[in-house]
Amino acid sequence: MLLFTLALLARLPLVFAYPAVYGGDSVARLARSDELVLAYQLPLPQLLVFLARSLSADPLLTRALFATIGALLPLALLRAMRPWAGDTAALLAALLAALHPLPLYYSLVPYQESPMLVLLLEAACALQQRRERRAGLLLGLACLCRYEAWIAAALAVAARRATPRAVLTFAWAPVLWLAAWQGLSPAGTYVLDPDPGAARFSRVAFLALKLREYSGWSFLLLAGLGAVAVLRRRERPFLWGALYVFATSLAVIALGHEFPPGSGQVSERLLHIPVVAGCVLAGLGLDAAARRARAALPLAAAAAAVVALALGQSWLRFARGQIAAANRDPSLSLALSIARVADAELRPGERLAVLAPAVPRGALEDYVRKVERAGGDVARAREIAESLARHSPDSDRVAANLARPPRTVTEEAQGAALVAVFDDAPQSRAQAPGARLARFQAGTRGVTLYRSSSR
Repeated sequence: MLLFTLALLARLPLVFAYPAVYGGDSVARLARSDELVLAYQLPLPQLLVFLARSLSADPLLTRALFATIGALLPLALLRAMRPWAGDTAALLAALLAALHPLPLYYSLVPYQESPMLVLLLEAACALQQRRERRAGLLLGLACLCRYEAWIAAALAVAARRATPRAVLTFAWAPVLWLAAWQGLSPAGTYVLDPDPGAARFSRVAFLALKLREYSGWSFLLLAGLGAVAVLRRRERPFLWGALYVFATSLAVIALGHEFPPGSGQVSERLLHIPVVAGCVLAGLGLDAAARRARAALPLAAAAAAVVALALGQSWLRFARGQIAAANRDPSLSLALSIARVADAELRPGERLAVLAPAVPRGALEDYVRKVERAGGDVARAREIAESLARHSPDSDRVAANLARPPRTVTEEAQGAALVAVFDDAPQSRAQAPGARLARFQAGTRGVTLYRSSSR
């Protein structure tokens, strides 16, 4: 319980200190919280957003929910490690996982990684207890969070010689999803990115540098020490975990979504699984160092915990800096400013129009090409691209930060009570839609908020 409290105290103050909803998927989830399936995304995280927004339209509740799920990660890791690594190593690894800045940063907004990791680790715990039905349920739920969990389901099935019973127990969620969409995702979207032009080896370098940036050399050194210690023991659960980390890393490098488009790179969020594996190894490394110390074991273990907490303190400073930088983004800052005024001005049932630049045409063409190379439905992809060509990312950012029901934000000024016109919008030079209510500037971007003359 102390671990959960520590992890929660590291997260919740940051949720309230930095109120802006940052990120891409997280913004889309909140902006369209009345939709269960968004593009190729799996539905369980969106179901959590839907339930939270049903209780309160304020995005703070949704963020607090996901921060709480993120705070469960160290507990799940402790339970999964303790049977084979021992109490001390498991506790030290969990302590590191509670404070590591990458899962902390991404657990403050509705991303999919925290629910998936908690469910995967609980499934691993159930497997070690030989509770296969419970493990199958948890693994299936993890498979409804992110596709990386499907690899864990495949390993569980393969370990049981791919019997029909094993498929039904561990792969029920992927089977149902595939049957529902007759493929990996809805028509016109893609999951795997087999683009032959993507620079695969640069992805390895990028992810390695990001791991060092978020973790620091001390953590990586401890993880290396732990790897040496555990390879001598060859614990069966660790070997299965290592195989899973290797398989997911290989899939990410070979077939992961290119991000940003044209960069040849992938999202740093794909480091979540390697980071948790690093925490496992670093915990083992600290435990090994404590056992080799000449001091009594309890004193050495306490010293190792102090080292972990000192590392965690530096991580918290880094995470706060990352979150502050995200909140300073000009587009996000403007969206939050508009949302705050609109929350105070809008009456129940009234709408806010956001007139801003649409998704760039080049990005839409890249999307269609990716679907085509993945063997997807190109005609449907073009339909999706055409609908996005009339849509503005700024409207999603405003909607995600607005404490109002879904569909409060529109991109049509007619019938809206308030109208936000960005300076770089195609409509910015048209006649003002009403009385000027507020003006905001952030960096090179600006927006004017009007009270509609038809109100």
